[in-house]
Amino acid sequence: LKGNKFASQRAAMNHFIKNNKFAYGPFKIDDIDECLGLYNRWVRQRKNKDSVYRQLMDDSFTAQEKAMLNFKELNLTGRIVEINGGIYAYTFAFKMNADTYCIVFETADTDIKGLAQFIFSRFAQDLAKETKYINVMDDSGLENLKKTKLSWHPCKILTNYIAEI
Repeated sequence: LKGNKFASQRAAMNHFIKNNKFAYGPFKIDDIDECLGLYNRWVRQRKNKDSVYRQLMDDSFTAQEKAMLNFKELNLTGRIVEINGGIYAYTFAFKMNADTYCIVFETADTDIKGLAQFIFSRFAQDLAKETKYINVMDDSGLENLKKTKLSWHPCKILTNYIAEI
């Protein structure tokens, strides 16, 4: 996070670190219920009432639940952030190939300033020990997600396509 282009991320992370007593560590199977509870709180914070958007949220819940239940078999690496004994952020990734990890999902309580920046940055540091690239997937056509992902100044942006039969 060197240079002016990451000043806002650094400021947010520093705010989080300075103002919270937290623990960052590996996801454990016993964390599932609390992580899914966090996801449900996060969904309630979303203001978008579009039916397609809401369906994506429901589908994501199911996918995350299955992924967490089977994280070892799926070779997923997960991390959580606990504050005052409760889980307030989590993230999961898998190794795509020798050079790339792919973050498949990440959720952070939006009421805690800098938490999202902290978990992303810290997890990226963990993954950087084993890989050269981190794929954060697409923005699902959501403008706010696109803006957030671009704020990390990716070295490459790939176009996604949807094939219909």
